[in-house]
Amino acid sequence: MNISNFILTVVASLSIGIIIGYLLRDIFSGLKKFYRHRIQKPIYFEENMKKAQPSNQKNEYK
Repeated sequence: MNISNFILTVVASLSIGIIIGYLLRDIFSGLKKFYRHRIQKPIYFEENMKKAQPSNQKNEYK
């Protein structure tokens, strides 16, 4: 193996590694965002809904 083949192999390996790394990063961040927004229930929303719903109280402003 001469030096030009070695350099070509290094450049190709680094290029493919960088491309795969960026793609995996984007896929992982997209899955994480999807999980947070679609699957995981927001805790603050449930707490606000419990505070907003009065339990067995009549509305005096009807």
